[in-house]
Amino acid sequence: VVTGKVSVYAEKKSMPASNSTSENPGVVLTPNQRVKYLSAENRLVKSIVESPKFVISKAEVQQLTFVDAPIAQVFDAIEKAYGLEIIYDEVVMHDCTMTTSLEEENLHDKLTIICKLLNASYKMVDAQIVISSNGCQ
Repeated sequence: VVTGKVSVYAEKKSMPASNSTSENPGVVLTPNQRVKYLSAENRLVKSIVESPKFVISKAEVQQLTFVDAPIAQVFDAIEKAYGLEIIYDEVVMHDCTMTTSLEEENLHDKLTIICKLLNASYKMVDAQIVISSNGCQ
């Protein structure tokens, strides 16, 4: 999805009469998300596209330079830039700050840089970015 939202539903497979009231779950995709259909399970799996693109203007991209910025500010800027959710433990990472420029790198490189600076790691789960860290001192 590049802009807007798209709802995707798996085709209903015929079920025995006792299960005829079951709903056909779907997913809503927003920018930089995609869905994969697992036919054996008749299930949709949402994920992040391979190369996420900015959903903000070029002028706003220049705001990805940080000087002694709280990590919450950095993550908020990346969420806004890509339209993706970043999940992290705000209490554990409360004391983490960064000074860096993240204007030219792709999303994966940005996350790698942040994680190296904070001794953290990230993974992508259900079209969300999950950051794991022991915090900063």
